[in-house]
Amino acid sequence: MKKRYALRNFFTIIFMVALAGFILYYYVYLGNYSKKNNEDVKSKTEVEILLEKDFNVNYPVSPRDTVKMYNRMITCLYNEEGIKDDIVEKMGVQIRGLFDEELLENNPVDTHISSLKEEVTMYHTLQKIIVTSTVDDSSVVKTWENEGKEYASLTSTYTVKHKTDYTKVFEKFLLRKDGLNRWKILGWQITDDPEISGE
Repeated sequence: MKKRYALRNFFTIIFMVALAGFILYYYVYLGNYSKKNNEDVKSKTEVEILLEKDFNVNYPVSPRDTVKMYNRMITCLYNEEGIKDDIVEKMGVQIRGLFDEELLENNPVDTHISSLKEEVTMYHTLQKIIVTSTVDDSSVVKTWENEGKEYASLTSTYTVKHKTDYTKVFEKFLLRKDGLNRWKILGWQITDDPEISGE
């Protein structure tokens, strides 16, 4: 009886040690796996994050969000020192994913990408960077309907640094909802300070 009891204790101890070892291994493995994934996410640049976005799956939900996404993209392009032409091209294609069909038709891809490269080069040559960009609050965004289509307009404000000087640039954006209810950029133009002009 004693022998049987000792044998059961022996197997119980072996089982407990094996279980503890398995739990420890699993904890260490998961900890390292999670840490590695976090490091991968942290090590991605803003350019890489933006280039990986799939607007067919996850499109900005409002006119503000669409312009904010556009601003993130152009800020990356204009501020990234030594950005390569192929990255400008890829980002240009991503930016075009935010454009209305009419704007795409009026700006063929080759012309648009070429113009984008020139603007990026000019910004770098003049040592300009976009320090901040802000978009009108939702309460200020104007929306209306015309011939069955929904439109929105809003102003984006850019603080641009040129060497040691800072200037504000205001751009008014026009957006239109497409057939999938996505707010697409129809166009934009430089405008006066909305607070001074009373817009």
